[in-house]
Amino acid sequence: MKIGWNGWFLCQPYTGIGQYTLNLIKALGRIEPTYQWLVVIPCKIPPKQLNFPSSVQIKVLPEKKIPIASLRKFYWEQVQVPNFFKKEHVDIAHYPYPSNPFFPGRRNTKTVVTVHDTIPWELPEYRRCLRTRLYQSYTRKALKKADLLIAVSQSTALALLAHFSYPHKAVTVIHEAPDPIFTKRIAKKRLSKPYFIYVGGYDPRKNVKRLVEAFNAYIAPYFKTDLLLVGAKNLNQSRYRSFPETKALQSLLKATANSSHLPGRLILLPSLPPRELAAYYHGALALVNFSLAEGFNIPLLEGAACGIPLITSDLPIHREIIGHKVLCCDPQHIKTIGETLLNFLRNDTMQLWLKSASKQIAANYSWEKTAFETLAIYNSI
Repeated sequence: MKIGWNGWFLCQPYTGIGQYTLNLIKALGRIEPTYQWLVVIPCKIPPKQLNFPSSVQIKVLPEKKIPIASLRKFYWEQVQVPNFFKKEHVDIAHYPYPSNPFFPGRRNTKTVVTVHDTIPWELPEYRRCLRTRLYQSYTRKALKKADLLIAVSQSTALALLAHFSYPHKAVTVIHEAPDPIFTKRIAKKRLSKPYFIYVGGYDPRKNVKRLVEAFNAYIAPYFKTDLLLVGAKNLNQSRYRSFPETKALQSLLKATANSSHLPGRLILLPSLPPRELAAYYHGALALVNFSLAEGFNIPLLEGAACGIPLITSDLPIHREIIGHKVLCCDPQHIKTIGETLLNFLRNDTMQLWLKSASKQIAANYSWEKTAFETLAIYNSI
C-alpha cells in the first residue's frame, strides 16, 4: 500500500502539527516497513534532520511563485499536492491538519484528516480578519469531504460531532504522544535559581498574561524562583501579530524581564529543539500551563515524560489526557493561579507526589501506540 502525507508542517518542526507529523511518520515507517510512505514537503530539509526510516520517501514540491503567502499555501494544498498524489497512484492521502482537497475533481484518493482542535472555529479572536474567516470556511468544507477523521482527543471528537454534525463512524480518537527524546536520560539544564517552565503558544487563549501577572504578584517578590517562557522570543511572528492582545503581552513581558531587583526573574527564550527543551524540562521545578482552551496540549505529556510535576488549568481535555494526577486550578483568575504556585512551593510532599504521578501519566502514551491505531484506520478504508 502507498500512503501519501502532506508534510507542510515539517518545515515548521517546533509547532504541534510539525511534531505530530514528524513523530507519527517515523513510527509508521518503523512498524510497517512494507508500506510505501511518500511525504510531500514545500521546502528542502536535510535528511539527517528528519531521520526517517528507509521506507519513507521525501519529495520536495516547491510552492508556486504567488505573491501572497496564504494563497501560495492554499494552492499548494488544494492543487499541487492532490495532483502529485494522483500522479504517484497513492492509495490513501493523510492530511495531518484540515487541508485535504474539496474542489470537485480534486478528490483522487481516499483521504484521512487529523483534527487537532476546533478552537479556530469556536473562539471569536480567531475570526477577526477576513483572511482568517475565509481560511476557516475552506477548512470546514474540506473536512466534510474527508473519508475519515482522526481527532487527537475525545474532547475534540465531541466538538466535531456537536458543532459540525459529522457522523460518529467517521471520527476516530487517537491520542498523540511526546517525542521519544523526552523519555531519555538527559543532563538537566542548571540555572542560577530554581525555575518554573512554560512551553506552548502565545495566543490569548494560552493565558500567558495571567500566568506572568500571578508570578509577579505571588512569586517574584518573595522567592528566588524564576519563570522561563519558552517561545516568548517568537512573539513577533505573524500568527501572533494578528491578535490585538499581543502588544499588551509584549509590554508586560518587557517590563517584567527588566525587573532585575526582584528575587524571582522572568526569562524569555526562543522555541527550542527537542533535545535542548528536554534539558530545560528536566531542570525545572514544574511545568506551568494555564490555558483556557485546548485540543490536546502536548507540552503536558512532554513534561510528564521528563518526570516533572504538572501545574495546569482545570479543563475537560486535561482531565482526559492526564487525569487527576496533577495540580489544577481555575485559570480565569490571577489569584487562583498565584495561590496554586505558592502552595506548590511551600509543600515538599506535594512536589514529590506530583513527580511520581507524572511518570505514571507518561507510561500511557507512545508514538508506536499512536501508529498502530493509525494503521488500523488506513486498513479500514
